[in-house]
Amino acid sequence: MQTTTGKIFGVGLIIAAIVLAAFTQRADAARKVRKKPVRPSELYLQQGQRIINLTQGDIIFRTALVLGEDVKVGLYGIPQEPAIKAEVQPLEIVVFDPETGGDKVHLTRLGFVETSPASRFNVTTPRLDAANFEKTHKMDLNAPIPINLWCVESEIPVQITPVPQKPGWFSIVPREPLTPGNYAINSGTLDGPRLYTGEQRFYPFTLVTALPPAPKLKKAHKKLRRRAKPKEEVALAPPAPPAPAPPPAAPEPSLEAGMTYQGAYAGSPRTRREYQITNLNDYAWHNVRIKLYARSDNNEKFVLGPVTQEKNIVLPNHTVNQVPDKTFVHYDTLDDAGYKLYLEISAKEGKVKKAWKNIPNGEDGHSNLVEIPWDLNEPEKDNQ
Repeated sequence: MQTTTGKIFGVGLIIAAIVLAAFTQRADAARKVRKKPVRPSELYLQQGQRIINLTQGDIIFRTALVLGEDVKVGLYGIPQEPAIKAEVQPLEIVVFDPETGGDKVHLTRLGFVETSPASRFNVTTPRLDAANFEKTHKMDLNAPIPINLWCVESEIPVQITPVPQKPGWFSIVPREPLTPGNYAINSGTLDGPRLYTGEQRFYPFTLVTALPPAPKLKKAHKKLRRRAKPKEEVALAPPAPPAPAPPPAAPEPSLEAGMTYQGAYAGSPRTRREYQITNLNDYAWHNVRIKLYARSDNNEKFVLGPVTQEKNIVLPNHTVNQVPDKTFVHYDTLDDAGYKLYLEISAKEGKVKKAWKNIPNGEDGHSNLVEIPWDLNEPEKDNQ
């Protein structure tokens, strides 16, 4: 039979074990909520000492038209604004890319597309006219197609340099100031209507004017009140002279391009077949996208195009032949006498917009193409 003293001793041991277990759980919980320092991933933004790791967004493909079995045309985009936010200030994109040296990293600006006309997805060659389009796709050529996605709006030129003493790492800096808005880093050209090509790497983020301040933690103890000491007056030093203004920044490189016709000869402006675009810079263009529009001189609202072509690289003084499709001016003869021609080129090194008027025979001018100011705005390009 146990004595009273033995029972008391046993109960004491049980209570001590319970208390010890409670303290152990609290210690474990405290260790779990302790935050670890941010470690850079293989793709991140850096602003001063701040590192912002980027994660893939929920990119989807919105099908607009079905052209055949497993052949779909539409737009890539994200349904919601990016959750990752950074301040509008100079930023640096750092990527680990030993295979391509950052050459496949594209910085793009996003815009919200609510609806888009069906004609924008009429990409077959030759393009269908209104009657055949409605017969094939059971909709009007100008019918609005719901999109409701944040899609690539334009590409931002960047400068790529290796990170010193970090093999395989590259620094990517925008060549132009960024404004508040939504952006994305992706590994391919995703702007505009295109065929579905499977999943894409897409890292969206938002730039804001200023991030909200972090909430202040309430201290558990009260501050000790101390008597204020009288301030000591200190003689102020004379103000320093103003610092000299920094020298003006060097202008960013811009693209220079020329355009002519293949097989053009004097007196025969109506027997041309292809346009020729030449790189007039002393450096190569990379990730090149060429667009060509034409506007009738008789009807300013009638704009044809764009005829679009993409090239991985265009070397200095090299020429690219731009073959128009059957919707562009007169396909067989390229009879564009009296038309205004608009050339828009974007590449990793910059952008350029140039315009010409083809002067018909009988008017003054040493050449048929005479350069004119660019007067084609975005709404006119959208309402073609």
